[in-house]
Amino acid sequence: MRVWLLLSLILAAGCFAAETKPDPDKFASLRKGETYDQVVADLGPPTTIKTTAGNSKIIGSSYIQQHLSGPATTEAITLKFDQDGILRDIVRSSLP
Repeated sequence: MRVWLLLSLILAAGCFAAETKPDPDKFASLRKGETYDQVVADLGPPTTIKTTAGNSKIIGSSYIQQHLSGPATTEAITLKFDQDGILRDIVRSSLP
């Protein structure tokens, strides 16, 4: 019964979403030079974390929404931190 209720709600909404949609205001406030701890405190935990051989971190957050009547929408952000945990690069991307 619960499965049917969940399926009905998804169909009624007309879409499916994975992960949590990134808050554009929070991402807009990111600045190079912030620490890893500051960024995680502001944004919450990332979707993915990768530590490189040089001990730097690359973290990402993504959101995918599939509409029943059209293409999926994808929003992602990748943040690159140096070995000292300082934010050095911010890459945003989205697909229709």
